[in-house]
Amino acid sequence: MRDISHRLFLRLIIEILSPVNKRGQGLTQYQQKRQSILEAKVHLLEIDLLRRGQRPLNQPVIPASAYRIMLTRAPASKVEIWPIALPDPLPVLPIPLRSPDDDVTLDLAQALQEVYEAGAYDLTVDYTASPPPPELSVEEKLWLENQLRAT
Repeated sequence: MRDISHRLFLRLIIEILSPVNKRGQGLTQYQQKRQSILEAKVHLLEIDLLRRGQRPLNQPVIPASAYRIMLTRAPASKVEIWPIALPDPLPVLPIPLRSPDDDVTLDLAQALQEVYEAGAYDLTVDYTASPPPPELSVEEKLWLENQLRAT
């Protein structure tokens, strides 16, 4: 039975990067973990919604963006990248299943909205405080001000 249930598992790991994953020893450990996941032929979906810190995977062909989502498909290690600017809507992402099944979708905006509401983050996050570094561009500041006025 154990063997059968193991084969039914989706071979995907979703990582939401934290500040620790993007600096110092934490970055090195995350890069090693990332390599182990890919060597195990597991799909890896990385969600990086943090402006600060070093990116675990940074190559010249990857578009520059404040935020980024990457899907590395196993075993080919093909990487799909969604660069995201602050005013951009969060994408609907393909979630790979085992062959021969087609991908399913994950509406990232809807999923994060549900987490936000369930965690009552509106009661703990001070949206009137200045955003943490790095500083927002003029366009991003204007967009943020408009968003805060609209709520």
